[in-house]
Amino acid sequence: MRKTFIKKGLREIWAHKIQYFLLALVIGLGVAAYSSFNDFGRYRKDGLDQIFEESNFMDLQVRMNYGSTLNESEVLSILKEVEDTYEIDGREMRLVFEVFIEHEYEKELKITRGEVIGQFVSGGNSPKDDIEVNTPLFYVDDPEPYSTPVGDECYIERKFAKAYGFDPGELININRGNVSKNLEIKEQAAIPEYFFVIREGDFAPSERSFGVVLLPMETAMELYTGNRTDQRLVNDVVLTLNDTGKMDNLKEDLRRSFERKGVVVKFTEKDENPSRYFLISDYENDKESMAVMPAIIFGVSAFGLVMALRRMIRSHRPQIGIFKALGMRDRTILIYFSIIGIFIAILGTLLGYLLSIPLNMVFQGLGERMLDFPVEHYNITYIYYLYGAVISMILCLSCTLIPAALAVRVKPIDVIQGKEGVSRKQVGRLGGVLGRSRWLPVSLKLTIRNQLRKPFKSLSTIMGVGMSLALFLGFMMVFESAIAALDSTTEGMEWDYEVMLDGFQPETITTGWEDEHPGMEDVVPSIILPTILEPDDDAYEALIYSPDDLDSVYDIDMERGQIREGMIVISWYHAEKMGLEPGDTIHVELPVLGPRAGFRMERKEITISGIHSNHLGSAAFMPLATLRNITGLEGLINSVYIMTEDGRQIREMENDLIEREGVTSVSHISDREGLMEQYLDIFIGTIAVMAAVSMILAGAIIYTMFRISAREHRGVS
Repeated sequence: MRKTFIKKGLREIWAHKIQYFLLALVIGLGVAAYSSFNDFGRYRKDGLDQIFEESNFMDLQVRMNYGSTLNESEVLSILKEVEDTYEIDGREMRLVFEVFIEHEYEKELKITRGEVIGQFVSGGNSPKDDIEVNTPLFYVDDPEPYSTPVGDECYIERKFAKAYGFDPGELININRGNVSKNLEIKEQAAIPEYFFVIREGDFAPSERSFGVVLLPMETAMELYTGNRTDQRLVNDVVLTLNDTGKMDNLKEDLRRSFERKGVVVKFTEKDENPSRYFLISDYENDKESMAVMPAIIFGVSAFGLVMALRRMIRSHRPQIGIFKALGMRDRTILIYFSIIGIFIAILGTLLGYLLSIPLNMVFQGLGERMLDFPVEHYNITYIYYLYGAVISMILCLSCTLIPAALAVRVKPIDVIQGKEGVSRKQVGRLGGVLGRSRWLPVSLKLTIRNQLRKPFKSLSTIMGVGMSLALFLGFMMVFESAIAALDSTTEGMEWDYEVMLDGFQPETITTGWEDEHPGMEDVVPSIILPTILEPDDDAYEALIYSPDDLDSVYDIDMERGQIREGMIVISWYHAEKMGLEPGDTIHVELPVLGPRAGFRMERKEITISGIHSNHLGSAAFMPLATLRNITGLEGLINSVYIMTEDGRQIREMENDLIEREGVTSVSHISDREGLMEQYLDIFIGTIAVMAAVSMILAGAIIYTMFRISAREHRGVS
């Protein structure tokens, strides 16, 4: 009899195969989203771990003061004094200096600032073979080695090469002062200090405005001194340590040793490297949302499954009563419904696997664009898929067995005759009023009375449909917002060129710019400062923009309040996070210039005059005079904004400005727009996937809920 009963369960599944397939699709979408998104997050983490491990990323960088160098033998003797005491595992001595890179771009001469890293590499080898610390990573298995003897050859940083289309075998011109060399590109490489191309003091990625090349020490020395020489100069050392617990003592000993040689050094620890800091913090910031998004989809699919299976089991209550009247044991009845639950779980898991294939293909493309490094190809671990399969099995069995167990506890006659919902008397006065109403059609009266008599059924349908639609609409709104941000990446920016300076420079640095370049319409000195906004105990990072003429540089969309002297304008993002309004005060951490020309960080209390809604969520605005009054930076600037007559790029002007002392980068607004599009594109791709999954999920839940409702109203079991 039990065998016959099991066959009946299978016939039940076949009779309503579309309904059960859709239920399996609901949980399958949850499994697919859960496994694919978590694999994507794992790939990002593993990729970062891999590049830092394979490159033997430094624990400590020792950089000599600008213009200072020592002979190789002198630096080596200093390192030998401390290597045993502090367990130095690996070391590399280098010659690092700034250069200009001349190349053709869009059929015009383009001059870009760059950096040469001269390394002790043998002819016939590549840096991959000889470098112990901060080993460059290559995008080919066997990178072309340097010639023997070494000649005018280089390896070039990958992102800069991609931005301007440099391929192996091409020539680029590197010049320093009066010395110029044409170098053949051997390969593109990911250079550890610039895995993400951002320099200390920069506020935006520099991959289009800063190129890095690796040279053998012989070629670097010729470019540095202007002569072929057997001398080997060093101004930069990178170290790895077996024990970083003695870092402070090591730095102190190294400082003293170099000072005895008459050289001041600056130390940069691993976590202080701008590139590494950005990559790690970007992953940490995204990690939480990457875990939340699949959990939301899985949660909604689970809720939809719970609602649908509960309704499905309740629609079988009369059938359960008949089974009990025929003498079926409770255990046998539960087996009947467990077959349905197991079938949905197994089919849902299989569908989840099939659906995860296209999702993983999409995430593979996004991941390889996000981590443009020579890392292992995107792979699937299946561990998250197994987790999802176990969760779906537990959900499906729980959602079928618990309602069935509650149903079998009722007497058979009560189950057969009983009707779900409240009684006619309990419908109350409203039902009577509806019945006597002449202005309502009969069909609407019956529908409303039915909903009143079965509020729990109605509520479950409404909640299932509502949550699925809310999920879909939520992701669509985020998608639309991201598209809007992409379409308006330069919205609110009135400038045509942003010129970044090397630290703080006298405001007079811009003297004569307009006269020398007729295409310039206006030159606006500015200060940009990173800061910490502290309402109470919380702290939020922000960038303060303070051009001399704020209105001509930025079109600030004020949501509330206005720009006023002596006050600050913060973003709506910060205002929402901190619960602030215009008129409230906030603590701002800023560098203050002391009487002896030294900076110290101080917390200043300042009043909020307004809240802006520009898409730059981390931006705050302050009049330049206000910022100078607070910081003491009178007469100093660290950035300049240029407006041209027609907004076009003027290559001759760019090349002239970038070669001036004190200027580190010259960026046209189209460069900024390109970078914004590059990074927003990845985010938009992720959200688009979420929106597509949620749309299918919403459709499956809604169709299933209404199909079950239709069966109930037809009296079909």
